[in-house]
Amino acid sequence: MQGIDIIKLQKPAKCICKCCGWDWTPRYFETPKRCPNCNSPRWNIGPASEEERVKKFKEAMAKKKKTPKQVSEQVVSLEEGK
Repeated sequence: MQGIDIIKLQKPAKCICKCCGWDWTPRYFETPKRCPNCNSPRWNIGPASEEERVKKFKEAMAKKKKTPKQVSEQVVSLEEGK
């Protein structure tokens, strides 16, 4: 096998999810799109703030046509589950 250079391949950098704390080594050199453990697309940003999560939850409930009472009951249950 003359004329073939052996190239030492580097492994991709280790990734750590800021949402669930999972650490893994990706298969490719590209930045992963989601955490393989919690499936969060925000793995490198961290979880959303509490206010942002409640706001998005209310918007989702509005799209499902739930009444304000049903939405407020679910928001209260989310806040109690901290």
